Amino acid sequence: MSETDLIGRVKKLERDNRRLTGFALAALVLATALATIYATQPVPRTITAHEFDVVDSSGKVRVSMGMPWGAPGIYLSDAQGNQSDDVRA
Repeated sequence: MSETDLIGRVKKLERDNRRLTGFALAALVLATALATIYATQPVPRTITAHEFDVVDSSGKVRVSMGMPWGAPGIYLSDAQGNQSDDVRA
């Protein structure tokens, strides 16, 4: 391999390195901007819903708060999905 070929390869590597560095810097700036935007979202003062469910790691509903029969209540379920007596508010 000649000296001219080596110089060409080094120039190409340097150009690719600058391009990669630029992409990495742009990605870092974008990630920082997105994190800042989402970190400064206001926390809602009131959450309105018809029902709230708490699920376990397998996705089964274990606690449910709501008004399914017209009266407010908290409904508890065991691991098999059997609902226990509800606790009325």
